[in-house]
Amino acid sequence: YQETAIERWMDAGCRGVFEMATGTGKTVTSLAAATRVHNEHGRLALIVLVPYLHLLDQWAEDCENLGFSPIQCSGSHDRWDMKVRSAVKDLNLGVVSNICIVSVHHTASTPRFASAISRLRSADVMLIGDEVHGLGAPNLRSALVDQAEMRLGLSATPRRWFDEEGTAAIYSYFGKTCYEYSLEEAIGTFLVPYEYHPVRVSLTDDELEEYESLTQKIVSISEKAEEDKEAEKLMKVLMLQRARIVYSAEAKLPKLINKIQSMIREHEGRDEE
Repeated sequence: YQETAIERWMDAGCRGVFEMATGTGKTVTSLAAATRVHNEHGRLALIVLVPYLHLLDQWAEDCENLGFSPIQCSGSHDRWDMKVRSAVKDLNLGVVSNICIVSVHHTASTPRFASAISRLRSADVMLIGDEVHGLGAPNLRSALVDQAEMRLGLSATPRRWFDEEGTAAIYSYFGKTCYEYSLEEAIGTFLVPYEYHPVRVSLTDDELEEYESLTQKIVSISEKAEEDKEAEKLMKVLMLQRARIVYSAEAKLPKLINKIQSMIREHEGRDEE
């Protein structure tokens, strides 16, 4: 299925999104696509955008395993822009046939990054956006550089919640989903089967009070939001704030710890038997 994904992307003009379930190998598949491009064209400037610092190291290691020499770009890496400029110069002069730049989303959205890669030739550039839904945020869209002729977005869930504009920006840049591999297809074939047991928790009094307050505000503005763009934006902000209360509910962590301890005791009991 990974080979099929690569073929679909290339058939789509080397633009598109891999909407593949977590654990199905989006990273390896995208880097295999980059290797294919390099082998066929003889030149490649690979830019990989990742959301978090810990993923920077993981991607760099995967890039190295496939023969690339990644330059890591983030606030934690000194003089990364000088290294990028030097690599771009080497590629343009023909000293090397490929370069690899791995950056966190935030760094890639800065003028400093745009300046460092500005001399890249469009035909040489392939951009891979990991967890591509994050790049639809207004403050990160500038990371989607125009000179990347080849574009590949990766995400199990590329559509942004309550943000049609951000979702449209993602698909406008990368192109539509060219390959989809769902969790239902993957479990039992390429992913280990597992059981899903939701555990209910209750909000604290303070959390519930804030949740209800936000709900009232959402209700009061909902009718106006159907016709007023500013009201619509405000409603989305309020809905996200309300959703965060549920995501970070105080009772979740103790419940999780209790569940893990229970599983440990159960496992130890089986070993004694």
